[in-house]
Amino acid sequence: MNSPLSTLRDLHPGRTDWAVRARVIRLWLSTSTLIPARIISIGFILLDSEGNKIYGTVHAEHVDRYLRLLVEERVYLFLDCHVAENRGVFFPADNPNMMVLDSVTVVVPSRCEVIRNFGLDFISSAEVLGYGVGYHVLVDVIGVLTCVRYEASSSSTRGLDVVVKFCLVDDSGEFRCSLRGEYVEKFQSLFREGDPRLPVFVMQFVKIGQENGELVVECVGGVSRMLLNPPLRAVYRLRTRLENFGRLPCIMRDVSAPGCVVPLRYQFHGFYHAKTLGQLLTIPDDGPFVVCAAITGLERVHMKMFAVCSCGGSLVLSDGVYYCFNCRVSMTCVKFGLRFDVSDGLCAAAFGVFDDFLGGVGALNFNAMGIGYALYGGGAKILKDRPVVLIVRRCPVGVTAAGPAWEVLAITNDVVALRRFVDDHPRCFRKKSMLRSLVSLDDVSCGLSLDLHDLPSDGLDAFDGGVVDVAGHQVVVIPSDDDAVGSSGTARGVNYLLA
Repeated sequence: MNSPLSTLRDLHPGRTDWAVRARVIRLWLSTSTLIPARIISIGFILLDSEGNKIYGTVHAEHVDRYLRLLVEERVYLFLDCHVAENRGVFFPADNPNMMVLDSVTVVVPSRCEVIRNFGLDFISSAEVLGYGVGYHVLVDVIGVLTCVRYEASSSSTRGLDVVVKFCLVDDSGEFRCSLRGEYVEKFQSLFREGDPRLPVFVMQFVKIGQENGELVVECVGGVSRMLLNPPLRAVYRLRTRLENFGRLPCIMRDVSAPGCVVPLRYQFHGFYHAKTLGQLLTIPDDGPFVVCAAITGLERVHMKMFAVCSCGGSLVLSDGVYYCFNCRVSMTCVKFGLRFDVSDGLCAAAFGVFDDFLGGVGALNFNAMGIGYALYGGGAKILKDRPVVLIVRRCPVGVTAAGPAWEVLAITNDVVALRRFVDDHPRCFRKKSMLRSLVSLDDVSCGLSLDLHDLPSDGLDAFDGGVVDVAGHQVVVIPSDDDAVGSSGTARGVNYLLA
């Protein structure tokens, strides 16, 4: 009991009278696979005032003694504890030993202001790639979240398992990450409130592993911690470095996580690639892109994009995501309330848009006047032939009968934004054509315009579904069913989309 305090780095097997003061920065419970309610051990990670860490454990016979005593983030004085060799696969630090709490150990709540709360020790992307797969120490990483996608993988125990894959980018490079199981739901919950800032993602106590021959950072069940834009000095410094080096515009083109919004000063200028409407109709990329055009029409529609893969394969719904086993891709179902028609004088297009995006047209005073004013009367006159700058991207759910479907991410009619677009992208802005009489969407070849006369002559009501060839395009016709996956607007009870 009278042993002097030691640091966690000093601990080694052979003594049973160690005394340390440390903070419990991570704590988790391990349960029985046969009896899930039974706790068979307690795991924890300690941090001392010098920044040293060590893994600790409480075996099954002593769980009741420490279950309510140990609390995450609190500081304790550990007396008469013994140390054993850590025979685990991964270590929370480079200390190869572990602390074991038993019936002899005395644990007393304490205080120490100099011990950090989280004990984050970030390594760069270059270090992640340099350590490689054989590195057995759990690490802490930070980066801007980009290139998010959902995939499905088969598991003998869990069936269809959804996997989240993304990249983290810092000022020295980037690396891939993969989340499974409980961390998929935790990842989604982080974005449900829609944090409007640049998404800086922090992962603590993660392992460097391998997946399909590629190096990835993965979470360790119950141990790893994930944070989105935490109030840490490291987050602010990373943003500052990336901005000073001019890397933010390039990085933010790949930001696609749900709830992440590009900062306003990066939205319309020097951030996304600029395109003409004509280029949108032929380009294979999904965007986002910036376009400039004049508004020709706005109408209320009830259009729901099909959750149907372009290959025609069946979809499986899992954790809110539709998955195609043929193409091995996932997709979601998107419903728009408005159809937004625009033209640049040489080409025209129609976009799906949500009501709130009309707030970007300042002249509408949308927040005060509402959608009714925008659709009828004075609002319609204000919108007619008004040039705007749009950020659009291809919908991730297939195509409609009018061709590839695009959605609007942001819109503005700000004079400064328009003038800057003209200066930065003179080839994408046809100034003279804006003054001409605008072309109707029906007179422009911007996709397949499906005529009901092109369908089977014995009527739509007799058509049970299938594939019909219209002007060289494969059109999938699906009977209307409100309970079916991705039911859309109907034409005499029949839904249609291009395959």
